Amino acid sequence: LIKAESITFDTVGVQDCLDKQIIVRNPGLIPVRFDSLILPPGYTITSSLPPIPVDLQPNDSVIVMLKFCPTNEQSYDSIIRIVSNVPCKFEDTSKVNGFGYCSRIAMSQLMSFDTVNLKYCADRIVKIWNPDKIDMRFDSLILPKGHKVLSSNIPYPTTLKKGDTIELTVRFCPYIEEVYDTTMTALSNFPCSIN
Repeated sequence: LIKAESITFDTVGVQDCLDKQIIVRNPGLIPVRFDSLILPPGYTITSSLPPIPVDLQPNDSVIVMLKFCPTNEQSYDSIIRIVSNVPCKFEDTSKVNGFGYCSRIAMSQLMSFDTVNLKYCADRIVKIWNPDKIDMRFDSLILPKGHKVLSSNIPYPTTLKKGDTIELTVRFCPYIEEVYDTTMTALSNFPCSIN
């Protein structure tokens, strides 16, 4: 009989990883062999002390380092299977929990254009930046009617490292008299497809 504690990784960004240790022990009265730890997708073993496979005497334990590297924005709640083949074939399970999240590009709010006369245009600066530690790609900016990107200080699509900022000049040219929507959407397809 071998047992392992449950482990929770909480929230980890896609393209990022987090290491935590889990202790596998023999709480029984006879020696057993700890042969393997079968992990669900998103989790890997980086090391164990002592190395697996290993014979465990009663009350002995093994420290196993697990790495959680999510590839999508989703829950990674599952089970770990602890396998022993000596003195007989035996499996136990333990819970592992984690959540992968996708970083979001940050964007300044479009400054109000106030009232712009027909046949005239007004320009405003929109800033887009990476607030996270993981590289992100800025692909494009979707604008409502009457608006267009006039210029950019950095050509895009482009990869933004932490703190990198792109400044876009957005031009508004009304063509009929009405209230115009100013909702903009920054598109990114790395590390996840997000808008």
